[in-house]
Amino acid sequence: MVAVRVDDDKAGSPSRRPGGRRSGPARAIVLTARDQKLARWVTRHGVVTAAQICRRFFGSMSVTWRRVLKLERLGLVRRDSAWLGMPRLIRTTAAGARLADVDLGPAPFDIVRLRHQLAVVDLAEELLLNSPRASWATERELRRDLAARRPRGVSVRHGRVPDGMLLVGSRRIAVELDLTPKRSRRLGL
Repeated sequence: MVAVRVDDDKAGSPSRRPGGRRSGPARAIVLTARDQKLARWVTRHGVVTAAQICRRFFGSMSVTWRRVLKLERLGLVRRDSAWLGMPRLIRTTAAGARLADVDLGPAPFDIVRLRHQLAVVDLAEELLLNSPRASWATERELRRDLAARRPRGVSVRHGRVPDGMLLVGSRRIAVELDLTPKRSRRLGL
C-alpha cells in the first residue's frame, strides 16, 4: 500500500466545514493494491466506464464511484463526457499511468473510436471470464511492443494490429471486433 498526502484545498474539497470551522489538517489517503491494479487495467485499455470497472473489480456501483472519485482527487484518473446519454468515461492521467507501471501513457480522447474501444473492453472481459487461464494483450500494448521491436527511425507499418490478443498457454489468438453490419454476400457466405 502507498500512502499519499492530500491537501484538502488542492484536492478540490472545501477547506472549511459548514459554520466556518476548518476541516483540519491534510490527511493521508492510502492507495491499495486494488487501486494500482485498477490504474493498470484502465491504462492498458485506455478508456473504460464505471460499469466496466464495477464488473471487473467491485460488484457495487457505489463502491466503484467512491474509488474512482478518490483516484480522481489524487490526480490519477480523469472523468470525461462524450455526449448526452453516454456514461462518464474514465482514463488515467500521466500520474495514473506512471502508477500503473505498464510503459503506456494516458490514452488520448478519441471520440470517433469510443464505442468500439468500450465494446472491445466488454469483449475482452467476456473472453477472459470464459477462459480463466487466459490473459489479454490490449491493442495499446500490441502497438507498444511492435514499436519497441522496430529499428530506430523506421516508421513503416507492418500489417494490421488487432483489437487485442487472447493468450491461452502458448496459443496467441488475434481478436478483431467489427461493429459494422455486413451483408452475407460481402462476407462470402
